[in-house]
Amino acid sequence: MPDSATLELIALLVVGLVAALLVLNGFANRRAARDPVARRREHAAGARRASKGAVACLALLVVAVLLGRVLLGVLALAGLVVLGTLSVVRGRLSR
Repeated sequence: MPDSATLELIALLVVGLVAALLVLNGFANRRAARDPVARRREHAAGARRASKGAVACLALLVVAVLLGRVLLGVLALAGLVVLGTLSVVRGRLSR
């Protein structure tokens, strides 16, 4: 049985790969709208998705703190910063 550090590294790599695939899939399906109203709606929807992701990262951070997992906590904190920033930026673009 591998030690906990090896398992955490494997979990980090898997989560990173899944996140990269989701991001790349989102960019592949996205077409820029020419209408300003439609563009604002897309940014508002993106801001809501990013906010939901930030809340999920916050929950993951709480779980990491409760379990005492440093690597998972760092991953959750990085996701929280990225998704929180993305939510704020897209929210401002939706106005």
